[in-house]
Amino acid sequence: MKKWLVIFMTITLVLSGCSIGIKPVDDTIQETDVDEVRAIWLSYLDLHPMFAGRTKESYRLALEEAMQKIKNLGMNTVMYQVRPFGDALYMSNLFPSSYLVTGTEGAILSFDPLYVAIDVAKKNGLRIEAWMNPYRVRNANSMIPLSNNNIAKIWYSDGSRRVIKTSKGIMIYNPALAEVRKYIVNSVKEIIEHYAVDGIHFDDYFYPTTDTAFDKVEYLAFSNNGGTLTLGDYRRENVNKLIREVYQLIHSYDRDIVFGISPQGILDINYNKLYVDVPLWLSANGYVDYICPQVYFGFNHSIVPFEQMMDNWNALIKNNVRLIAGLAVYKVGQEDKRAGYGKREWIDSERILGQMINTAKSNSHYGGYALYRYDSLFKPSASIVERINDEKQGIMESISD
Repeated sequence: MKKWLVIFMTITLVLSGCSIGIKPVDDTIQETDVDEVRAIWLSYLDLHPMFAGRTKESYRLALEEAMQKIKNLGMNTVMYQVRPFGDALYMSNLFPSSYLVTGTEGAILSFDPLYVAIDVAKKNGLRIEAWMNPYRVRNANSMIPLSNNNIAKIWYSDGSRRVIKTSKGIMIYNPALAEVRKYIVNSVKEIIEHYAVDGIHFDDYFYPTTDTAFDKVEYLAFSNNGGTLTLGDYRRENVNKLIREVYQLIHSYDRDIVFGISPQGILDINYNKLYVDVPLWLSANGYVDYICPQVYFGFNHSIVPFEQMMDNWNALIKNNVRLIAGLAVYKVGQEDKRAGYGKREWIDSERILGQMINTAKSNSHYGGYALYRYDSLFKPSASIVERINDEKQGIMESISD
């Protein structure tokens, strides 16, 4: 009985937004304003090897090397992944520690990875944004068990439908429920209250399926209570509510923190498969400060060529949202089998990333670019090292153009 009382009290504190003892970073650290965001995504895939030593010292050394390389390339921003799978790469009262750091989800952290990352980034003159997956708990067929202190395990087991598993095995927080939204908003609050981040960055994982069975219970309740939205519009509005609430929270603080999202590059996929209403975010105020579409296509892609896609995204913007181009470093030297007659472009073209940056600069809402991802630039396979080095030179030359 006492065990469940503790769990209930913990959940109550979580949902009320109470803080229960995270040590804040030094807020005297100065943030950096930039006219052009030049960012690199530092993914959990990049970070995992840095935690191999399991000590603060070994992690810091690995991170210092990474940040120095990022700085030397001329970048000014790091998108640092803090929450990939309903877990935390920082000291959190809301989420269990990630297995990526400790080897076991929920184990006690001996140091705060995000605190160290912010310190190292600032000492290298880099902005740092906290990159998180708002809804995702587990990918399909994940073998990583949920820890007992993971609220997703409690919510999935209690029949409340606050956490759902799709028919394909993806586990996700239910976007339809206000309690879930409040939990995610409070998780953003935890970050901005205790860490000197320059921004909050969401990626492209929203609704995981078009299957009508996924939220049949919630949509039926909505309709029975007089709701008239179609299922698609209902799902999009559920996401919109979260984005509005996160934006309002961030901008209620005095510090100059930005909020941005990196959706899929193809607009139809966003709107009709992931249920994100990007056109609304780019026409009405109160949603995002920047949009960073993953325009992972070559100039010669037979269906979605890069320049046309950037023009389309730019034309959508009717407010002051900045357009940041998400670029696919990982495709360099690879055949793009979905590109039609442009499938060899990433193999045959020279300095394609620099060309893309210069092309993106012609857009009236241009605010910068982000490169996916760190290892693709700094730990490429031996067969394309020379090619990647040439791409780096093209990137650096684009900075002075």
